[in-house]
Amino acid sequence: MDFSKLTTPQNDGDVLIEPLARELPLLLSANRSAMRDHSFTVMGLPIQDIRHESRLNINPDEPLVVTGHQPEFIHSGVWAKHVVAVRLAKAVGGSALNLVIDQDSPKTNILYVPDTTLLPNQIRQVKAFDSLSGSAYEHTAVPSQAVTDALISKCQRCLATHYDYSMLPVFFEAYRQKSPIKSTEGNPPGDWVDLMIQSRSVVEKMLDIEIANKRVSDLSLYPLFWEIVSNAEKFVLAYNRALFDYRKRFRVKNHTRPLPDLHAEPGLYEIPFWAYKPNLPRKRLFVKISASTLSLLADEELILETAKLDLGNLEKTKSLLSEISPWVIRPRALVLTLWARLFLADLFIHGIGGAKYDRITDGLIRNYFNVDPPAIACVSATLYMNLIQHPDSQSKLERARHLLRDIQFNPQRYIPGSVASELIAQKEIAVARALELKQNNPGQHFTRKQVFGEIRAINRN
Repeated sequence: MDFSKLTTPQNDGDVLIEPLARELPLLLSANRSAMRDHSFTVMGLPIQDIRHESRLNINPDEPLVVTGHQPEFIHSGVWAKHVVAVRLAKAVGGSALNLVIDQDSPKTNILYVPDTTLLPNQIRQVKAFDSLSGSAYEHTAVPSQAVTDALISKCQRCLATHYDYSMLPVFFEAYRQKSPIKSTEGNPPGDWVDLMIQSRSVVEKMLDIEIANKRVSDLSLYPLFWEIVSNAEKFVLAYNRALFDYRKRFRVKNHTRPLPDLHAEPGLYEIPFWAYKPNLPRKRLFVKISASTLSLLADEELILETAKLDLGNLEKTKSLLSEISPWVIRPRALVLTLWARLFLADLFIHGIGGAKYDRITDGLIRNYFNVDPPAIACVSATLYMNLIQHPDSQSKLERARHLLRDIQFNPQRYIPGSVASELIAQKEIAVARALELKQNNPGQHFTRKQVFGEIRAINRN
């Protein structure tokens, strides 16, 4: 993959497929061949056996193309992944699967709708569902009739004729039903995630996009989970090493980006899973190791303790997690992608952000399993609404952007000198110092950086 090409398509109708679409069948075939040749085991099971079990209720033998996203109102870039996944699956005689990331926590429950009845258009906010701060999608209830009616009514009013000529009437007709068909077990029937899956699928079928959906909360990752728990120190070292290599390669100086390291100290290791109870915030999961026992902690709260010897009994480990109810354990993003790429998909299709971050997963796979990671693809697209804009709205927007930037970097131009005379004098001295260093000592990078920091601090004041 050429990562330099992973940029958001700029124009209406532009599509990004990397590598090129014609190369994807060969990429998928190469991944399948490599998986057949791998000899490593997980909890004593060959990778091929785990892959077969992971795909039993999906597609055990045929090619499988996988993508995934949170169960939210998706944009065209996400939907493009579904289109490519389905077309590729048909081309190779396989099937396509969408992983519904319902263990994630909603960033917002607000839908932003353009009000096309105004010139220039304005953005309106409307509540899409009720959510509890920090809790996972999987425990989000179907919204009340009042919330649903307000959502649909506001979309109709704001979008006007755009609404009538869109697929929203089809989507909302299914959304109003309030009784989504539940095809899997493990979650209460009729929750908001299933409602979203059902409504989106109705639209997709009209567009000849038939993709299976699997909620992460319904997956069984137990061999990988217990492999990580049993070898927590080794796995955390491999994980943090992958992050270190990524930061070094891309000169990322903030040690919390793109992800923070996993905590590690003798006998206590953070592993990349969430633990939580229904409708409560997610907590980090830790493995605590003593001479004869192994414990799982949600932050500092004990949720499971078992004898180390139990980890050698595969049947015992299958049932252990059922003992922690009402707690559930779910994978965090990076380890979920690792599982999907190694133990489920023949080709995984990312969006732009996921593809870039998955270079960390590549390093983790190499570090821990000592194999080359399976190849991935990246798909995105851009579609714009045909909105009428005020003739000079673009020029006003550019002027506003220029003004905000000037206020940020030259605040002294917008306040009376008598109010901030001391700060203005400090900035003049710092700017003069910066110019002097640039002209006379350009190689003193650290000192120049300190001076620029002083200037920014004065601007903020």
